[in-house]
Amino acid sequence: MTKKIFFLSSILFFIILILFLPLKLLVFCEQNYFSLFEKNNVYENMDMSEVKLILLNLLFFFNEEEELFYFSSDEKAHLEDVRILFKKLFLLLKVSIALLFVSLIGLYALSKNFQDEFFKALFLSGICSFVFLSLLFFASLNFSITFDGFHKLFFPQGNYLFSSESLLITLFPEKFFKDFFIRVLFGSLILSIISVLPQLFLNKLKK
Repeated sequence: MTKKIFFLSSILFFIILILFLPLKLLVFCEQNYFSLFEKNNVYENMDMSEVKLILLNLLFFFNEEEELFYFSSDEKAHLEDVRILFKKLFLLLKVSIALLFVSLIGLYALSKNFQDEFFKALFLSGICSFVFLSLLFFASLNFSITFDGFHKLFFPQGNYLFSSESLLITLFPEKFFKDFFIRVLFGSLILSIISVLPQLFLNKLKK
């Protein structure tokens, strides 16, 4: 029974790793923003050097290293909510990574063939993640509805609506978030595919 708990826990923590690691990497990747700004014509409305200053301030703010400047009080309030959400998600990721190691150590101690158990857990986490990511992809086909639903779910206080002239919308139009979401989805999809490959390779060798 204990071995089964370690096995199922490993699957769960692998899934969390697959889903949220690409998000964390992309949230704090400056180049990701710059390429999306260019793709969404942000530089047509704002100077590139100004955009860079605002972005760096925002990333430092998300990392709790600096206060927010440039934005209005309403925008700052919403970005504070975004920071809190990121903090919770990345804490979940950090804790899951630690607990994954604990689960794998427990599985190693109780398994007669740890390699088989490890690759099975990795395989199942990859399959589960792939199914979930596929559902997210289909949801993204009507991104406006999904995006609005996401905000209503995670920001029920309703402070996420701004005019098209606001700095926040100028920098981050809806299309920006769709492109960002697709990149996160693609990164997680790559990890889920990598997760199933070792087991498939072993199965092929056993034939």
